[in-house]
Order: sequence, then C-alpha cells, then structure tokens
Amino acid sequence: MKKIPFLSFILPTIGVLALVFGSYLVAQGQPDRPSEDPTINPPTVPGEFANKSSSSFIGAIGVTEPSTEEVSIGVNRNGIITDVLVKAGDAVSKGDLLFSQDPRAAKATIGIRQSELEFARNQLESALAEIPVLEARVKAAETQIQASKSAIGSAEAEIERFKAELADRNNRFQISESLRDSRALSKEQRDERRFAVAKARADVESATSRLKEAESRLATSEAQLVEAQAQLELYQMIRSDQTADGPIIKSRRSEVSQAEANLALAEVELEYLNVSAPFDGSILQLRARPGEFAQSGGNTTSLAIMGRLDPLHVRVQIDEVDIPKFESRMTAWASPRGAAGQRYEMNYVRTEPLIIPKRNLAGNTSELVDTRIMEVIYAVNDEAASLLAGQQVDVYLGKP
Repeated sequence: MKKIPFLSFILPTIGVLALVFGSYLVAQGQPDRPSEDPTINPPTVPGEFANKSSSSFIGAIGVTEPSTEEVSIGVNRNGIITDVLVKAGDAVSKGDLLFSQDPRAAKATIGIRQSELEFARNQLESALAEIPVLEARVKAAETQIQASKSAIGSAEAEIERFKAELADRNNRFQISESLRDSRALSKEQRDERRFAVAKARADVESATSRLKEAESRLATSEAQLVEAQAQLELYQMIRSDQTADGPIIKSRRSEVSQAEANLALAEVELEYLNVSAPFDGSILQLRARPGEFAQSGGNTTSLAIMGRLDPLHVRVQIDEVDIPKFESRMTAWASPRGAAGQRYEMNYVRTEPLIIPKRNLAGNTSELVDTRIMEVIYAVNDEAASLLAGQQVDVYLGKP
C-alpha cells in the first residue's frame, strides 16, 4: 500500500515546530532572577576535612553559655524592691549586693527580738543574783544549828550540875530535918538549907527551860536549813563537790538561748531581703526594677541571670546518628552564625550523660521531632573571641 506524504513527513514536522515554538514561549515567560549573595554565609567544612570522608568529622550546632551555666537569681521573700545596685553587663564578685527589698518590717521584728533578749538576760541575772542570797541563808541556818547544838550541850551540862547540887542540898536538908534534937541546928541554918534546895530546884528548872528553848531553836534552824537548801537546789545543784545549774537557772538560760535564736532568725530574715552575688561572674540579664513586687518561688520569672564568662562554654548538640563517631579527643572549632570565616578553637570539658530530645530543629524534612542528641560541653580558648552568652554557633569536630 502506498504511504500518504502528508502523514509520513509533514505532520511530524509540524509537531517538532510546535514543540520548539512552545519551548520558546515558556523561556520568554520566565521572570528575571539575577544572582544574589546569601545574607548569611552558610557553614563551610574546614579545609582540613574538605577532601576527607564524612566519617572524619562531625558537624553540629552549639550554643554559648557561661562556664557556670545560666544561674537565675531570685528572692527569698516576697516584697517590694527598693534598690537595684547593678546593671546588665556588670562584673560582680561573690557577696556583692545586687538589689534589696523593703526592710522596715524585718527591722521592726529585730527590735522586738532585741527587747525580748534583753528581758530574758535580765531574768537570768536576777536568778543568778539569788544564788549568793540563798547560800548566805544556808550558812546562817547552819551557824544557827551549831549555836543551838552548843546551847543544848551547855543546858544539858547545867542540868546535870544543877541536879547534882539539888540532890546534895536536898540530902543536907533531909539530914537537918531528921535530927531529933532541934538544938543541933539553928532555925536559920534549917531555913538556909531549905532555901538552898529551892534554889537548886529552880536552877534545874531554868536549865531545863533553856534546854527546851535551844532544842526548839535547833528544830527551827534545821527546818530553815532544809528550806534554804531546797530553794538553793532550784538555782544551783551540788553533786560530788561540783555545782550545776538548777531548774530555774536552766529555764532562764533556755529563755536567753531562745531569745538569741529568735534574734538571729530575725537578722537572717533581714539579710534575706538583700540579694547578693553567689559567685564571681557577670550580670547577663536584669529584670529587677525599684518599686516592683518581687515574688519568691520556683515558678516566678528570674529577676537577674548571672554567669561566669571566663571561660565561655559552648554546649554542642551532637545528633544521635553521629554519636558513634564522637571522641573526646577530637579537635573542635566554633564559628558564629553568619561569620563562617571566623573560627575559634575549643577544648573538651565534659559530656552530659543523658541523651535528650533535640531542641533546635532546622525545619528539614529529614529531621524528626523525636530526634535525640548528646550534649557535649567545650570551652572556648580564644579570650578575644567575639562571642556572647546564648549565641548560636556552628561546630566542627574532627579526628586528629
């Protein structure tokens, strides 16, 4: 069968021309896009590893931080801030006052505690002053007892002597009364012997009375001694020739100690209102303002952030797929974002033992939300490095 020239030659030619014309129209319709330099220089692999395999180095993201990490400074007590003595960027030493709160209530409490302490000390001094008085009473009672015992001995001796005299005079009187011849003794002699018996009897009765009085004084003195010793025991106890505080002195000393502790606590409460630097470092951020209400607690916004910037640390986030390649002896560089030409050498400090979820995601489709990282801490060697705390850097780790 004879082929038709139109179908075998002309129709394909028309198709090719249509394709060329369509391509031309598409090319003419494209917008004019002149080449531009990137606003931020992309990270570049260090020249040492440019011709090496990817197993020779690790690229990671890092964030600069103080060597002490960021320390949030808060307050111990709720209150109004009255004075702020620092500003962001200031270098401070440990113990330097940063800001303080209204101290009026704390100072008033200190005044009350001081008065309580003074009263307690006066009470203790009064109690201690009672000890010599009670000791004097004990000695006076002991002296009175000795005197009463001596008086008893004298009275008993007199009674014995007077009884002997009475017996003798009574015997002589009986003899005179038994004489049958009244002329043997005169009436005066008989009366004299009668009176001598009466006198001797009176002397015995008088000595007996003195004995009873001495015994009564002895009993009274012994009772006074027991009472004085009992009172003294309340202030001062004597055990094995050693003195110790009695219950009253112990109580007074305890009251003084309690008052001193209350005063010390009030002074600490006053110190709590003065917030000082916990270590040598720099003020990285300051939110405290005079007149603001500062609230204590872990969930409140920190009033200041401190940290030690010498040396500056970099917290490097190594992706979990690169963890097997990581070695602590790898050389490390850091480059600020947007300044790939600036590189600062770093020294290995430590590796955080806990693998955590990745916090900085670049938005690539290959990154998963459940990607995990290992954090490694490095110290920047270059003291002149133009890096700030909290700045993000590109990190390169290479095997030596």
